[in-house]
Amino acid sequence: MSSVRDRFVAFAFCWADLLIELDQSRRVLFAVGAAKPLLG
Repeated sequence: MSSVRDRFVAFAFCWADLLIELDQSRRVLFAVGAAKPLLG
C-alpha cells in the first residue's frame, strides 16, 4: 500500500496527460491518463 501512496505523492506535482513509470529495464510498471485508451 505504501508503494501506491508513494507513487501518487510523486505524481501529485505532475501536470501531464500521460504518466508512465518505468523500471531500470525500461519496462512499464505503471501508466495512467491517456495510456488507458491507447494501451488497454
